[in-house]
Amino acid sequence: MSFQGYMTAHTFSVSRACRTAHYCHRRILPDPLMLVMLTLGAQPFSTAAVAWGRTPDDFNFAVAGDPRNPRLLLNLLERLAEEFNPYFEGMSNREDKVPQVLVPNQASVEVLWQIHRRCLANQSWIPESVSTLGKYLRILTDRASFPGQQLLVPINDLVNHHWAFPLPTDETQRLSALDAYIEPTLPGGGFETLEDLDRTGQAFIGPHPTVREDRPLQPLLETFNGLRVGATDLSVVRPLLGPIEDHYQPLLRQTWDVCWRCVDRERQYPEATYVERRWLEDCGFYRNKLAYVQDGNRFSTRTHPKAAAGEFVSKEAATTQVQAEEAIADPLKMLPFFAKDQAVLGTVVSLDLEHRERVNGYNRRRPRLVLALSEVCRMSPGTKLWWTGCPDGNPWDLREIIPPTVTEELYRFVLVHENQNPNADRPEIGQTAIFSVLNLDNQYQMRLPQQAPWTHQPGGTTDV
Repeated sequence: MSFQGYMTAHTFSVSRACRTAHYCHRRILPDPLMLVMLTLGAQPFSTAAVAWGRTPDDFNFAVAGDPRNPRLLLNLLERLAEEFNPYFEGMSNREDKVPQVLVPNQASVEVLWQIHRRCLANQSWIPESVSTLGKYLRILTDRASFPGQQLLVPINDLVNHHWAFPLPTDETQRLSALDAYIEPTLPGGGFETLEDLDRTGQAFIGPHPTVREDRPLQPLLETFNGLRVGATDLSVVRPLLGPIEDHYQPLLRQTWDVCWRCVDRERQYPEATYVERRWLEDCGFYRNKLAYVQDGNRFSTRTHPKAAAGEFVSKEAATTQVQAEEAIADPLKMLPFFAKDQAVLGTVVSLDLEHRERVNGYNRRRPRLVLALSEVCRMSPGTKLWWTGCPDGNPWDLREIIPPTVTEELYRFVLVHENQNPNADRPEIGQTAIFSVLNLDNQYQMRLPQQAPWTHQPGGTTDV
């Protein structure tokens, strides 16, 4: 059984979530900007209501009325731009601080991407503030898919990254379901708590409403459209929005409270070591992209093939690095690698700094370490391992695995360090140490060719 399968079975047996991380592997600012959005059920690309704020008590919201009308939707986006743009621009002069936006789930990120497309379409009649809002949302949504980023954080991803749940994949996108299993309020555990929330209609998160939430809206929209008689001016429309605001406010507030409850819970855990490195990368990305927009540049609609290939390589390398950093910094994150025999935990019983071996015709110093462990690990001799205390240093070569004897019940791993410096960082005798295949050594990456590698080119011929 895999480690993930074991955790799923265990959480199912106890009917509540289990923590899979000792630390918090994302930085959460003291005052991030929370965004909660709701769309129309029939048109999920039309944003009907938005709530925003920087603390649990700072709840503000606005509705579009009927977002199927472009002018009414524009009124909502103008109101959002008044709050969002100054916040996003206000940290351009801070070297160590960037804006952070929190949304309930990945579907909300997709809604922000749809808003950005709306803001940048038909710019001749769209106000400058809304056009700028679209550019800023483009920066965030482009960054959202980068591994380990902390500019645009879906809260359900934040929770799933640190907890294990007995839920299918689609249910892990519901923040209310995750919250019910982490802190169940009924004796039956998370399942009974979530069932009660579904029955009472308190499990809704959004951004896309179900029939239960959207059906009462239809008569309100019909009445609203009948009263405004085609008018879209805010001075005419604003007094007519009361019933629609009364419909959306409890739905937004319900999601709002669950989001902040989950965020405050994750804040209680100490921040992991390598979060700072990723945060500085986010700061550099934010400043570069903001300067690019403020200089009057535009984003391309489609990514160039070479840029797309480079982005894919960067994300692949970042995924490997983030995974290694989290496991090295957090023992609970290392557990899956123990289960896959890619890491060992033991006690150093011997360390010979003067051990020598024949290397390329020379008698080189190769410090020799013996690690004692109580459980078998199916590693092959010759495997390169790194000590978690120095994951960016030289590797250790696994030379031999000595099985237990009649007098000695422990397995012994014989490791040889590929660093002849006697003062290099190494575990001491009697110390408990972890060696794994994970490392932070920056591997060489080949540059992409300047010319496209394919032979078929438009408008000409290419010699093959």
